[in-house]
Amino acid sequence: MRALTLCALLTLAGADASLGQVDGHGILFPADSTTIAEADQRAIFDQLGYTVGADGSSLEVVDCGTIFAWADEEDLNGDGVPEVFVIGGNSCTSGMAGSNLSLFIRDTEGGWGMNLGFSAGGWTKLETGNQGWPDLSIGGPGFCEAVYRWDGSTYQYHGERETEPGGCEEIG
Repeated sequence: MRALTLCALLTLAGADASLGQVDGHGILFPADSTTIAEADQRAIFDQLGYTVGADGSSLEVVDCGTIFAWADEEDLNGDGVPEVFVIGGNSCTSGMAGSNLSLFIRDTEGGWGMNLGFSAGGWTKLETGNQGWPDLSIGGPGFCEAVYRWDGSTYQYHGERETEPGGCEEIG
């Protein structure tokens, strides 16, 4: 009986671990807060390199431990298909910014391509833009934010903007 119980527990533990790996997208995309299909959630999650923590309810990065992460949907170009921002990380993965920012845009074949993908504290959609896509101001530590502009296929660095007077002056 003891061996059977141990075998059952090990089987359940293995099932929970594999279920947790499969369900990592569910942590990033809670069911009540997304319009993205499950297959698309998985495709986005798989590109991030996150794993499910031992507790089955948190996300981790190898060699950096538990991270926070969330997905935010925004139809940037007004075509009715949301783009997906993912902010996640910790000081190990992202330095002083404390998080990384990735932007996933659906391509013409129906896949999700990653744009951006660097340390940042957040993003703001600006009134300026290009080809129907808004410029994005990318926040981090300090009072100077990078501005990214759509070039027809990806967002590229376009300049910077101060969030406080003198915020972009070089420290010298």
